[in-house]
Amino acid sequence: MTDVPLIYLDNGATTRTDTGVIDAMVPFFAESFGNASSLHRLGVKSRRALDQSRQILAHAIGAKPSEICFTSGGTESDTLAIRGVADATRRRHMVMAATEHPAVLAQQEWLKRRGFTVTLVPVDANGRVDLDSLLECTTGDTALVSLMHANNEIGTLQDLARIGPALKAHCPGVLFFVDAVQSFTKVPLHVGRAHIDLLALSSHKIHGPKGVGALYVREGVHLGPQLAGGGQEGGTRPGTENIPGIVGFAEAVRIAMATAQEDQKRMRSLRDNLIAECLATLAPVELNGHPEHRLCNNANLNFPGAKAEILLHMLEAQGLLVSSGAACHAGSRKVSHVLQAIGLQVDRGTLRITLCRHTTPDEITRALAILKTVVPEARAMGGA
Repeated sequence: MTDVPLIYLDNGATTRTDTGVIDAMVPFFAESFGNASSLHRLGVKSRRALDQSRQILAHAIGAKPSEICFTSGGTESDTLAIRGVADATRRRHMVMAATEHPAVLAQQEWLKRRGFTVTLVPVDANGRVDLDSLLECTTGDTALVSLMHANNEIGTLQDLARIGPALKAHCPGVLFFVDAVQSFTKVPLHVGRAHIDLLALSSHKIHGPKGVGALYVREGVHLGPQLAGGGQEGGTRPGTENIPGIVGFAEAVRIAMATAQEDQKRMRSLRDNLIAECLATLAPVELNGHPEHRLCNNANLNFPGAKAEILLHMLEAQGLLVSSGAACHAGSRKVSHVLQAIGLQVDRGTLRITLCRHTTPDEITRALAILKTVVPEARAMGGA
């Protein structure tokens, strides 16, 4: 199996770090290794790189550099946003969509122990939140509404440009938090136009290094720090900054934004071809998520009659690497909470196939050939 050429279509889990990103990071490991808080020349150089990186991220989302707080990744950004608000508000109610990332949903018990009530808003069969239902869940005691821009499993996009302004008009003082880890650089996003107060980002989903992310914190929003230490990141996230990682993250953003429109168009075309071929040749097949309002790189498909775990192993043996859901569910035999929320209660042979800007037409052709061989074989072995 090690001799089989690999086709990597699990980019929703993580992406290969671009060589240009690695090149940008290397000097800050060995040459410009100073602490950004130091006043000597190496510290000043690191500080300059930190400031430049902050500017690049801010520009990409329509924010101010001072509104970017660097973190260790999406999970920390989600946690800091929710717990930080909880520690800084007198309100005692939060709202989350039922399909939020586990890093968000896992905060419920922590919040309840501190006297908060949490309302989970259901989604429709395509994974979209109904705006009226969302607004009905908010009250004068609602501190924060959390909503993923793009679902990490089924790829469904929420209409932030409509939801944000409506939420602010309906519930004055509420904070709008968006996890944009999957959508960043794949969907145009402007925090001001969508009335977003807090926005979580991650580097390794966009061909940057692992272990680094960011939280946009709108000017005027106060968060209770979740770490104690020095005054880094405006005191919101103390600790010596990961300069190589931050520089790599910023370079990944710069590279991605430079060709974003072309890359999105290409990925969308390849994704549509993959979905159409599967629907035409491997029936019965079901597409999960919204057929139109979805990530340009996401195809989440059910292959009834086959079991997801069997499909994964058989596909890998042929060199095709995909997933059965989010990476955080690896090893679990349960249907994910996202699939349950859109009405799937049993294993229907669900595969999450996620492309990246480096995915080629040849890789999609080869992937389809493997699927056309493996799916019938897996079905013959017995389904759910």
